Amino acid sequence: MISTIAKNVSSLNLVGDDPILSGIIDSDHVRLHHPIIDRNVNEDDWKEFSKIDLNDKVFPYDEQRVKRWIDKAKKDHTDSDLKRSIKSLIRDFSYIWVNSYYQKRSILINESTFTHDILAPILKFIAPSYFKRWTQAQSLSARDRGVLKYVDVIGNIELKGNLFENFFVEVSHGPFHPNPDQHIVDDNVKLAKLGKDSLDRNSGTYGDLVLLFHLHAEYIRVYAMDYQFHPVVRKIPLDLIQIPFFSNDPSFKLINFVKVLFKYRCILEGMWKKYQSINVGNLKRTDVEFRTFNSPKKKQTKND
Repeated sequence: MISTIAKNVSSLNLVGDDPILSGIIDSDHVRLHHPIIDRNVNEDDWKEFSKIDLNDKVFPYDEQRVKRWIDKAKKDHTDSDLKRSIKSLIRDFSYIWVNSYYQKRSILINESTFTHDILAPILKFIAPSYFKRWTQAQSLSARDRGVLKYVDVIGNIELKGNLFENFFVEVSHGPFHPNPDQHIVDDNVKLAKLGKDSLDRNSGTYGDLVLLFHLHAEYIRVYAMDYQFHPVVRKIPLDLIQIPFFSNDPSFKLINFVKVLFKYRCILEGMWKKYQSINVGNLKRTDVEFRTFNSPKKKQTKND
């Protein structure tokens, strides 16, 4: 499959910010922007390309039990083992259900408010062991290639005085912004490049993993990136998770939300444990074959 893509790249007119130029094969991007390549890659190859073993666990509680917790949280706004963490997450969302700005889909809910109200409890649930750098944190991985790149949240593992970046989060506008499309596209490209930077900085084996969480509109889009098909980096869409904002949403929507987040809690915890056994001296990739292109600077307008 990679050879098929490589044969077709030379016939394309690629812009300077295209992920392919950085050695990133993003199936969604190829399907949307490069139909010539997509026509030459059959569906079975795409399926094989997207296979990944994340070792996720079976959700340990039955749905009726979680439903009782949801019902209790809706009635009473009255962390640490899993049970307490789930209850805490439900309780945090119960405040959104009584917030009229969310219930009316107000455009006054901006990116910072969205991040504080929604993203913070989600990350508390899925990444309790991680050091999380918030509010336009500078990426150490991007700095290693000589650029200053900022992101809304970086999930770090501290090991013997070193910080390793294992997940990145971007929030593209508030959830009810009327015209978020360009910001979503720009943030998606930024996340992909940060993921590659992290793999290049951290990785000692081609199987190492970075997760990307992209919040936009009413969804969380989750991606995984790795070097499974070295020398190119693959970026795989894993889940499109609908955020249960509304008080009249049926309980099963929040149950499914909690179950999917539990999967990423397990994955991130597994990554954290793996790093505790790594010899720091063996990290740092030395065989990077694709330079990550810098994003072109945008021209400022009088209104900027």
